[in-house]
Amino acid sequence: MRIPDENLAFPGFSPEAFAILARLKAEPHIDRYRIEKPAIDRYLKAPFALLRDDLVVHWVLPGAHDLETERNVFSRLLKNDFGAGGCHHHFWMAFYRPGRTRLRDLQLACSMHPDRFTTGVYIGRQAGEPFDDALRHIYAAPREALDRLNAILAAPGWELRGEGGQGVAFVVPSGQHIEALPDTPRRLQGLWLRRAWPADAALDAGPHLVDAVVEAFDTLAPWYRLTARGR
Repeated sequence: MRIPDENLAFPGFSPEAFAILARLKAEPHIDRYRIEKPAIDRYLKAPFALLRDDLVVHWVLPGAHDLETERNVFSRLLKNDFGAGGCHHHFWMAFYRPGRTRLRDLQLACSMHPDRFTTGVYIGRQAGEPFDDALRHIYAAPREALDRLNAILAAPGWELRGEGGQGVAFVVPSGQHIEALPDTPRRLQGLWLRRAWPADAALDAGPHLVDAVVEAFDTLAPWYRLTARGR
């Protein structure tokens, strides 16, 4: 169901939001970040915060989802690289379970890149116990996991991506039916189930990118429940 315009705070992203990230990709250093800082605040961080607010109002609260939605949900563009001055070219936020942290839990995430907007469920090995728990839940119920994955991947725009120690371990795009789970879970460093919109599509959606993310979150809910709590 389409959310009425008057019930949305998010104005939509502007082309400048993606252009900022493209410039940071071309010059991934603190000097470029400082030049871009006013535009980052105006065109990237401010609308992203309103997107977060709308997702709370139109998905988290109506569904009574027990998630942290305010404290440390946004990433930093500057890298924690011991003073080297590096800068990321993507900006993201994630809801996570209260009492944990964004990087130490299963992430229900939205991310901006120079060429796309994505949303999905991610868990990385750096999360520690939640990562081990998620894999255990998946491999303890392989048929259920496969059914949930294939139901999501049947729709366009989705992918399942496994991260390995040397980069991408595997990618399963929409339209591909998975017959078996990967047989190397111990080598996985991260697992994404996500949907992507090219920048043009995200811009065309305007404020109603909120509707698209709500629909994606609803689609992801069975997978999230399995990986988060084993149900």
